Amino acid sequence: MEQSPNLSAEDAQTSLTETVANTITKHIIPPPIFIKGVDDFPGVCTELIDLIGVDNFHCKSSADRLKIQTANPESYVVVFDGYDDTSKNIKAMEQRRRCESVIGSLEVVFIDSTMTVPTNQETFLSNRFNKNRLIRTLMQKLGLVKIKSKQAKDDADVLIVETAIEEAQTKNTIIVGEDVDLLVLLISRTTSREQVYFLKPGKGKIETKIYSPDCMDHYNYGRDIILFLHAVTGCDTSTFFNKGKVNVLKLFEKRPDLTKIAEIFKTKNCPIADIFKHGLQFILAMYGAPKNEDSIDNYRCLTFAKLTRNNKPVKLSSLPPTTSAAQQHLLRVYYQIQVWLGNTLNPEQWGWAMNDNILEPVTTLLPPAPEELLNMIFCNCTKGCSTNCGCRKIGVSCSIICGHCRGQSCLNSSSSNSLDQNIDDPYGYEEINPLDCLAEENDDDEHQNNEEQDILMQDIPSYDE
Repeated sequence: MEQSPNLSAEDAQTSLTETVANTITKHIIPPPIFIKGVDDFPGVCTELIDLIGVDNFHCKSSADRLKIQTANPESYVVVFDGYDDTSKNIKAMEQRRRCESVIGSLEVVFIDSTMTVPTNQETFLSNRFNKNRLIRTLMQKLGLVKIKSKQAKDDADVLIVETAIEEAQTKNTIIVGEDVDLLVLLISRTTSREQVYFLKPGKGKIETKIYSPDCMDHYNYGRDIILFLHAVTGCDTSTFFNKGKVNVLKLFEKRPDLTKIAEIFKTKNCPIADIFKHGLQFILAMYGAPKNEDSIDNYRCLTFAKLTRNNKPVKLSSLPPTTSAAQQHLLRVYYQIQVWLGNTLNPEQWGWAMNDNILEPVTTLLPPAPEELLNMIFCNCTKGCSTNCGCRKIGVSCSIICGHCRGQSCLNSSSSNSLDQNIDDPYGYEEINPLDCLAEENDDDEHQNNEEQDILMQDIPSYDE
C-alpha cells in the first residue's frame, strides 16, 4: 500500500492504529453477566424484559447459571472500590482482617495484560496493590469497548447508587451487586418516580432476586428509618449481640415515636449532645427498658442482677452496653449515615482512631473494668457467709450478685450493698420484662450475629469460672 504524500510515516502509523482499533471495537460486544442460583429462569427473564425492554438484551440459561448479554455497550456503567488511601476508609480494617486470613498473599507486578497470574484468585485479590493494578487494567479494557467505568476514592456504595440514579433519569436502571448496603441506600435516596432496581445474584441455595426501592413502603416510615435501622444494628463496623434488623424493625412498628430519633441522625451538623441523648434513648428501647428509664448503666446493672438469679454463667455480651461504649457506637452510626447522604466528615472525630494508618473503631473510652470488679468473685454460701465464704477469703464484701445472701443479712455484708426491695419489679408494674428483647431470636438475626463482629462489649471481661 502506497503512503499518501501528504502524510508523514508517523501520522500514517497513527491513522492505521486508530483504524484497526475502531474496527476491533465495532465487533466487540459488551461482556455478559453470569448469575448463579436462579431456579426460575423464565421468570427472571420476564422481569428483566418488563424493566428494561425486550430489545436491549438476551438471555441464555445453562444447568447452573443464567447468562445475560446486553446488546448496547452504553447500557453498562462499572463502578470499582478504591484502595489507594486507607486512612479515610472505615472498611479498611475489615479488609485487612480478611487479607491477613489468606496465606501467601504477595504483590504481583504485571508485565503485560496477558500474563498468567502465578497464584489463585483469592490470594491475588487479598493484596490491595494487586487490586489497584487489576482495576486500572480493567478500566482501560472497558474503555476500548465503549463501556463507562468509574472508581471511588474508597468504598463505592454511594457512587454506585448516585450513578444509578443519574442513569435512571433517561432509562430504567438495574444495580447488580451482592452488598445489601446498596439496597439500603437505594431505598433511602430514590423516589417512586425513579425506576432503579437492585439485582442480588444467588449463591448456593439462595435464589437470585430483584428488589424494588418500594419494597419498604408497606412498613411505617420505611424510607425514613432505613439508614438509621441499618447503621445502628451494624454494617461492617460494630453491632449489638442478638439485636438484628428484623427485631429493630418490629420495634419501630410498636414504637412510632422512635422514628423521630432516626430523623435526628439524618440531620446535618447535629450537636453531639443530641446524638448521645436520643441515641441512648433508642438503645434502651432496644433492650426493653421502660420509657422512664434514662440511665443505660443503671439498666445494665438491673439486667445483670436479674440474670444472676438463675445461678448460671451470665453471657455478658447479652447485656446493654456501657454508656461509654454506646456513645462511641452512636458516633459511628451518625458518621455512616452522613456519608451515605453524601456529606463529608472526619472519621477520627466520630468514633474512629488511626492505628498503623488504618482506621479502627473506638470501643470505649473507659478501662475494661474497675480494678475492684476485676478482682471480684461471688459466693453461694447458704449459712451466713462465715470463715469459708469465698468473698471473705479474698477480703471483699458480699454483693448483690452473690447467689443466696445478695450482700444482705450475712456476716460479710456491707452497708453499701443494700438491695432495693423492688429489684424484681423496680418500676412497680409487672409487664416490664428487661429480657423480652433478649429472648427474641430468628434465623436472620442468628445469621447476622455469626458473621458480624461484636465489638461493643469488648470493654467487658469474660469470666469462664
